Amino acid sequence: MASMTIQPKLDSVAEQLIFKYPFRISHGVRTRTDVVLIKLSADGLFGLGEATLPPYLPWKIEDVLALFREVQVSIKMTVPHPTWAASDPRIFSCPPATAAIDMAVWNLTSAIRETSLEKLVGYPKHEIPHTFTLGISDKKEMAEKMDYARSEGFTLFKLKMDALHSHSMFENFRALSDAPFAVDANQGWHYNTETTAFAQLLAKNGCILLEQPFEKTDHNAHRKLRETLNIPVIADESIQNLSDLEQWFDCYDGINIKLQKCGGITAAIQIIEKAQELKKELLIGCMSESSIGCGSAEALVSRAQWADLDGPWLISNNDLILERASLL
Repeated sequence: MASMTIQPKLDSVAEQLIFKYPFRISHGVRTRTDVVLIKLSADGLFGLGEATLPPYLPWKIEDVLALFREVQVSIKMTVPHPTWAASDPRIFSCPPATAAIDMAVWNLTSAIRETSLEKLVGYPKHEIPHTFTLGISDKKEMAEKMDYARSEGFTLFKLKMDALHSHSMFENFRALSDAPFAVDANQGWHYNTETTAFAQLLAKNGCILLEQPFEKTDHNAHRKLRETLNIPVIADESIQNLSDLEQWFDCYDGINIKLQKCGGITAAIQIIEKAQELKKELLIGCMSESSIGCGSAEALVSRAQWADLDGPWLISNNDLILERASLL
């Protein structure tokens, strides 16, 4: 196929992702997540994208909708390679909005080329462990979530923890299962001897990785903790993009790559290649997105050790979100 430049039509709409259970992490609890869905169309074909906006991010729905309206005429994409540019630089100031456009460009390009997104990315597909996230909850709710997850084929769980519920989350999970598990504290811990001892206890009792235990700028605490553990310490909030990785890679064993925080598939591929050069382990994650965002990220998982792309299973209206985006 000869190279050609397209100016796709961009449509957007605000929606909410509705959780099946209240989603409690160290940042707080929420029952829904704001999202802006987009559709890029050209020659009767389309690609979907989403900008997911949990409340701890600074961008709001109104900001993102206005941004899409203002920059849409400046967006051009080139095929057969999934590349794009925007003459209005404001789009790059909001990573979730950038991610939405980038994944839509990749999805539209795959439709134009009549191939799958995985083949377009070029990562040979193979199976890796996928986690199901257990938000902070009591034992009864945890058991219900685990039963549902198992019915959907999940066998590996990620336990959310904070300063108050870490021990109960671990104890309740161990009462319900003897399987290996991952832990994500979302910056909820403080570095001290008690926390270090608890992390060592987790590592000795089936924990396979510990994600973002401390405040995102406290890189030294993460470095000191990883020196005491025989399981990977994974950065999430601490490493948002390629620049962060290049600056702080020696403080972590690996990173959680999310399209919403780095700006899409194109940026994620750059981070993956650099991380592998640095011999870091990789988790491909999500911000509890619908299958639009998680499906796009799924194309990257064959380069990772783990995936946490359970968003479509955590929300109750995934099918409606897909339908709404397709009808834009």
